[in-house]
Amino acid sequence: MKTEADIAVLSVTRNGREIGKRLCEALPACHGYTLSNLAGEGENLIPFDSPLSDLVARIWGRYRSMIFVMAVGIVVRVIAPLLEDKRTDPAVLVIDEKGEHVISLVSGHIGGANALCRKAAQAIGADPVITTATDLSGFPAVELWAGEMGLVVENPEAVKKINASLVNGLSVGIFREGVAWIGDADGSWVSFDTLEGLLGSSCEARIIVSSRRIRQVEQDPRTLILRPRNLVLGIGCNRGTSGTEIHEVVTELLKREGFALQSVERIATIDVKKDEAGLLDFAAKLGVPLVFYTRDELNAMPDGSGPSAWAEKELGVKGVCEQAAMKGAGADSLVISKAVSGNVTAALAESRGASTS
Repeated sequence: MKTEADIAVLSVTRNGREIGKRLCEALPACHGYTLSNLAGEGENLIPFDSPLSDLVARIWGRYRSMIFVMAVGIVVRVIAPLLEDKRTDPAVLVIDEKGEHVISLVSGHIGGANALCRKAAQAIGADPVITTATDLSGFPAVELWAGEMGLVVENPEAVKKINASLVNGLSVGIFREGVAWIGDADGSWVSFDTLEGLLGSSCEARIIVSSRRIRQVEQDPRTLILRPRNLVLGIGCNRGTSGTEIHEVVTELLKREGFALQSVERIATIDVKKDEAGLLDFAAKLGVPLVFYTRDELNAMPDGSGPSAWAEKELGVKGVCEQAAMKGAGADSLVISKAVSGNVTAALAESRGASTS
C-alpha cells in the first residue's frame, strides 16, 4: 500500500543526510530516512536502525520512488532480492555522497525513474545519469508515448521489440483506427491508412491502435497492441444484480463482438442506479468512472434499437443502456446494440474524441 508520500529518500552518512534533506525540501510528497544516530531533532527525518536491508524490505512497495544517497554497490545488493517486474517495481535512483551524480537505476521508463532523475539532479545541482537507449537516442520509449496518448498497452512483451527498432533506425509501422487525436512520436514511424496495408508491409515492427480485437496479430511478438480509451458501456440491470454477473455478461459480450475490455473508458447508466452495489463494484474492479444520467437526458437521445416498454413503464425512459452509452460517448449511434443476458442489459458506443465528459 502506498503511503501519503510518493518518494522515500534514504541516507546512511552525514553528507548523505544533508543531500536527503535538500531533496525532501525540493521534491513534493517526500519522506526522508536516515540512521538513528544521524537524525537530529526537528529535522523531519525518519530515523531507522541498521541494517539498511531491513528498512528497505519493510517499505519496498509503499513508495512509488526510492532515492538512495550512497554507493551503487550497496543499493544493488539491498534491492536485488526485492525486484520482481519493471511494471510494478518502484523507481530507484542512486546519488553519490558528494551529490555530483544522480543515477537512474531501476524502472526508468514505466516507473518514472528517468523523469525523477532529471528533477532530482536539478534540485541539487547534479548531473543526471540515464543509460536507457531510447533516451540517449532522443526517441521516447513507446510505453511513455502510449501513456501520454492515454493508451493502454495490451501486450507489454512487445514493447522491447518496438523500442529496439526505433533505437536502431528500423521502420515501425503504425495503424490507428478511429483515433484521430493519436499523433506520432519522434522516430522512424510509417503510418498506414488500413490494417491490411500495415500487415502487408515490410516494417520491422508494428503498432496497432484499436479498440477492436485483431486475431491475425494476437500472438505476434513484433506487433504492439495499444488500446485507446474510447468506448462507453451503457448498463441496465435488475435491482440486486451482482458485480460478478455484470462482469461475466460484459466480458462475454465484448469478446463475442470483437471489442477490447481495456478500451472501456467509462460506464453509464440511469441516475436511479446510483446506489446499485453490483454496478459500483463492477466499475471499481474495472477501474473506470461510473456516470449517471437523468430521465430527461436519456430521453433526449436517439431511440437506438427501439423503445423498451418495460423501461417506459417502470422508469419513465425509452431505454437505459443504449441511451446511456450514446450520451456518455457523445454519439448518436451504437457499435453494439442492446444485448440482454440474465439480469443485465448492455450496449456500447464509441467516442471519436480523446475523452468525453
